[in-house]
Amino acid sequence: MRKLFIDTSTDFLFVFFIEDDSILFYKIQEGKNNHSEHLMEIIKEGLLKRSMKMQDFDQIYVGIGPGSYTGLRLSLTVAKMIAWTLQKDLFTFSSLDLVASSFILQDGTYMPRIKAKKGYSYVNVINVQNQKVTVIEEDVFLSNDEVDRLQNTYKSITCDPGQTVNPVLLLKHCLYEKVEDVYAVVPRYLRG
Repeated sequence: MRKLFIDTSTDFLFVFFIEDDSILFYKIQEGKNNHSEHLMEIIKEGLLKRSMKMQDFDQIYVGIGPGSYTGLRLSLTVAKMIAWTLQKDLFTFSSLDLVASSFILQDGTYMPRIKAKKGYSYVNVINVQNQKVTVIEEDVFLSNDEVDRLQNTYKSITCDPGQTVNPVLLLKHCLYEKVEDVYAVVPRYLRG
């Protein structure tokens, strides 16, 4: 099965084409409030490189947040339109789980973090034991002071240049949800 995997909730735009356990194409691009200018052109670039058409995807996966208000709406709108127009299954995942995905093979307790504005961050806490992922704390919106205190307890993972992500591991560990009603799905906006 071929999957389109996108997330624009952070300063980074993520696009992956996945077939079974293989990444066919990917691009991670840092941006400054300009993901809307690049998302579709990157998808088109991948389609051209892989000699694919949008119809070749069997499933669409999209980061549902938390994160940038505009970024969340951008990727979700694109994913919903592709899924609806082409009658493809739509799935959502926590953008924080994507940030943590490269650590799923390492035992430990992790706190993925996406920085928000005005001294706040989005975080969750996951525990990994023998490649089994358990969510300890669901996605929350906390002050950076609160997050700094938690860093003494949990290894913090941030979405930074050079940080790797592995959406194949999100799929293997079922860290996603199937959307039953494409019209009703909304981003995961979090605020205090």
